[in-house]
Amino acid sequence: VFKYSSVNINASRTVTFINHPTRAPVVWLVQGNVTIAGTLSLNGAVTPGNNLLAEPGPGGFRGGASGSLGTGAGLGVGGANTGNSLASYASVYGNPSIVPLIGGSGGLGGTAGGGAILIAAAGSIQVTGSVTSLGIAGGFPNYSGGSGGAIRLVANSISGSGTIDVRNDGRIRLEANN
Repeated sequence: VFKYSSVNINASRTVTFINHPTRAPVVWLVQGNVTIAGTLSLNGAVTPGNNLLAEPGPGGFRGGASGSLGTGAGLGVGGANTGNSLASYASVYGNPSIVPLIGGSGGLGGTAGGGAILIAAAGSIQVTGSVTSLGIAGGFPNYSGGSGGAIRLVANSISGSGTIDVRNDGRIRLEANN
């Protein structure tokens, strides 16, 4: 949980996160306004090497390992299919209110789920850049990859012409008076 008086991500900047050992989701509590003109990324990752687990976005779940020792199932609520199918589950789960705040499940073939973030601002949230929590596809051919994560924005007003992306079946919730 991070507490700020205001947040401003400039157009030329990208903010990413290193997972806490608990793999907790990210929560920003902001007294004023939030402006995202650059990129805020909670994307999962592809396996960094042979037989290693892929790193999820914060609040997401690891993907199954892949390599010379075989291919493992992803972890999390919608974890990868361990049957005969080559495709992992990349499906929406949880509930529309995103409570509890959880990210995406990992997939087969070394792919991880997107992370989860709650941004609660007393003022406004303006997105002219992008906020992403992608479940990463990749790994071996025919594997659908990890599920997208969750992005929840709560403010007095939310505006902007930017992008909020949770591809591969993640969840987005926007709560505002305006």
